Amino acid sequence: MITLTWIIQRLVTRSRLKTPPSLWLLMPGRHNRPRLDGQYEILLIASLVLIISACSIEQHTVPQGPEGSWWLGGADGGVFVDIKDNNNRNDAIYHGTIYFDSDKSIWYQGPFKLVGNINFHVDNHEQYSGWDGERLHLQDSSYLEPVNPVPSL
Repeated sequence: MITLTWIIQRLVTRSRLKTPPSLWLLMPGRHNRPRLDGQYEILLIASLVLIISACSIEQHTVPQGPEGSWWLGGADGGVFVDIKDNNNRNDAIYHGTIYFDSDKSIWYQGPFKLVGNINFHVDNHEQYSGWDGERLHLQDSSYLEPVNPVPSL
């Protein structure tokens, strides 16, 4: 079986180079450089193929949560969020539900109080940053804080 180690050993032992490649930079002119006979080009191409084949492109699909909720997180985890405005538009109280990402069970459900100076709209998902287990962080250092205690895990 041919392996990369075998290919490298064969290229090195068959090489006719008498000057190490590190000294080529010190040699004046191109005519003094030894001919490579394509061996280093093959090694370079083989290395590039291995590097490219080792890379993978990760396709991230947005998980589906309970009805009315949307995903807040990344490929490594997050929560499903469902925040609604209450009937009183003059207060900073909202009602919402935070769901676990794994089994979509309820982590917290109840009122949230807006803390911070932000022109907050519940439907603008770009204003949400993340859930840390205690607060629903928003842009501009604002957050939605649960009014009731969050159950411990």
